[in-house]
Amino acid sequence: MTSTEAKKPSAAEATEPAIPERKGSEPKSGKAPPEKWAQAFGLMPMLRQLDGTRQPRPSWEHACADTLHGWSVHAYHAAGPIQLSESNYLAAIDAVKRGTPLCKDGKAQYVPHKGALSPHCPHFKKGLPEPVKE
Repeated sequence: MTSTEAKKPSAAEATEPAIPERKGSEPKSGKAPPEKWAQAFGLMPMLRQLDGTRQPRPSWEHACADTLHGWSVHAYHAAGPIQLSESNYLAAIDAVKRGTPLCKDGKAQYVPHKGALSPHCPHFKKGLPEPVKE
C-alpha cells in the first residue's frame, strides 16, 4: 500500500465512537469541572463574537452530556460545578454519542453514565431506565 492510499476502517472500527484526543492541558487534580475536561479534549472551542472577542462555546457532545447528566442543574443547586474524573467525563460523552433505544415504539433515548450524573438531575430522582433487551 502506498502512502497515498488510505486504510479502510474495519466494521468494528467504523461503529466505535472515537475518544477525543487531548488538545489542551490536563487539569492538575484527578477531578475537575466538565468545562475544564472539555477544554482539555478540545470540546470547548473559542469562537469569535461579532464584537471581536473570543468566547468558549461547547461542542454538541459536551452540551448534550451537560443536559443528559444535569451538570448545569448541579451548578445552580450546589452553587458550584460538579467535579468529575477524566474517565467519568469521557464515559458521559460516550453515552451521548452511542444513544440506546429504550422504547419499543422506536423512540431513541439515552442512558446517562452513573458516575457523571448529578444528584440534582431529574434522571437521578426518577431512577435510571434500563435498555430494552432485544
